[in-house]
Amino acid sequence: MVINTQKGRFQIEHIPSIFMSRNGMQDIVVRKEVLPPHSHGALNAEDGRRYDIVLILAAEDGQVLRNYMGAIPTEVTQMLFSAGLGGVDGTA
Repeated sequence: MVINTQKGRFQIEHIPSIFMSRNGMQDIVVRKEVLPPHSHGALNAEDGRRYDIVLILAAEDGQVLRNYMGAIPTEVTQMLFSAGLGGVDGTA
């Protein structure tokens, strides 16, 4: 799922956890598009854009596992709340 906000383009995915301590569990990963001239970030094969991870949540309860951005745009947190992840804080 992709969300366009005034603070950029965000991608939200539900994936198997990348953390060793969460083996067999699921995470919600929020990525923010990296804009030119920067060339870092993971390339998304579907849309050809580059994204950096800005937030990782535990899928089962919405607990913030990592927050690399600080304040997350309201549009993104509202989408996460509507998906039942009420543990999200740090709205912008």
